[in-house]
Amino acid sequence: MIKRIINEPLIHFLIAALAIFALYSLTGSGGSESSTVLINKNQFAERWQRAWRRPPTEQELRGMIDEYLNDEVLYREALRLGLDREDAVVRNRMLQKMKFLQDQRVPPAAEADLQNWLDENEATYQQAATMTLKQIYLGQQAAQQSIAKFAGKAINDQALSALDDGLLGIANRFENISTTELAGKFGLEFANSVDTLAAGSWQGPITSGYGQHMVFVVARTTVASPDLSNPTIKQRVENDWLNAQQQRLRAQQVQELRENFTVEFVE
Repeated sequence: MIKRIINEPLIHFLIAALAIFALYSLTGSGGSESSTVLINKNQFAERWQRAWRRPPTEQELRGMIDEYLNDEVLYREALRLGLDREDAVVRNRMLQKMKFLQDQRVPPAAEADLQNWLDENEATYQQAATMTLKQIYLGQQAAQQSIAKFAGKAINDQALSALDDGLLGIANRFENISTTELAGKFGLEFANSVDTLAAGSWQGPITSGYGQHMVFVVARTTVASPDLSNPTIKQRVENDWLNAQQQRLRAQQVQELRENFTVEFVE
């Protein structure tokens, strides 16, 4: 019976915990943390007011303060016992806080900063050329009579949908679509073929992964140079600039801190 109790994991944990408490009680390790807990009752009252839209009663205020005190004394005792050491969760949380503090050191970007960043990384923000087109699916094999229906005709969108057999369930018209986006819908061979078509007439058949299509390129847009007057471009530039500055300052501060330490490699 006694042997079974001794082998219980809970007993091992209790023995280890008692040993830690005894060690720190004898050595006084854990630093000279003050035994004074400062309480600002107004701050607790304001927190309650924000949460519940009314002032707390005396009992509610006392309850908040008691809960805080209970947590605070447990937290300080945990630090005294060194329970924050060798704990991956605590370590990662503190690292997150340090990185957050580092990031706050970056001042807001000036317009000149953003423009310089855009000039140096223009290709990253360049908007792809797009096209507006119509397409009709002719099936796996395009019959000549089917192709002939399109010769020299400017078919409106209403008539366009009537000509399609609807087997694919894909739209007949695409507005401002890039070659890459078109390849994602019909395949690279189809997209590259359409990219060479002149605008203004039905052409085909063009082969896709589905079969044969007639295609009418309505209009094309050229590659647009990125500009900060475009809100979307400006937001992307600002985000990327900020991220780069944060990484640079983090690396700089870490390097400065490392100079205060000596690294020894052990087996």
